[in-house]
Parts: sequence; structure tokens; C-alpha cells
Amino acid sequence: MTKPKKFLINTIVDAQPFSSGEAWKLLGDVEDLPEGFNDLHGYMVTIHTPRGSHPLWIPAVFFEAISSEVI
Repeated sequence: MTKPKKFLINTIVDAQPFSSGEAWKLLGDVEDLPEGFNDLHGYMVTIHTPRGSHPLWIPAVFFEAISSEVI
């Protein structure tokens, strides 16, 4: 049986409350969500790696469920 490989991941993750409307505005020249879309409470999660930062918006219900498992 071969030994499993181990990897050191140099990653920092931070999160801050961020509505879906605010996240939408980060996409560019838009002022509001498209008609018919509700503004949802969520979190802007930023994953910082040696190669750069990667933002990801996650709805609050999902974020709270997964963060309680990770922490």
C-alpha cells in the first residue's frame, strides 16, 4: 500500500457580511439586481492563496451551515 501524499496549503480565508446586491455591484457597471431578484443576506468569502485572492459570495443559510462544521 502506498503512503498518502501530504500537502501544505498556505491559505487564509476571511468572510464578512455582504448582501447579494452588493456582490452583484462588484461585477461591474450595474446599480441594482435584475428585475425579479431578491436581495439576499450572505457573506463575501475571500480565499487568499500565494497566487492571489479569490472572492466568493455565499448565501447566509449555506455559509452558517458549513462554517459550523469547519470551526
